[in-house]
Amino acid sequence: MTAVRDSKLGQMSPVLPFAPASWSTFLAELKNGTFDVGRPG
Repeated sequence: MTAVRDSKLGQMSPVLPFAPASWSTFLAELKNGTFDVGRPG
């Protein structure tokens, strides 16, 4: 399990849990440029 929170809100931010497979998919898409703004894709 990977837990993520919005660091701008500090400790008041809710923790969002992600299953290992979901987190791995997110990281692969991130590295692939899927979420790049302003780039063709």
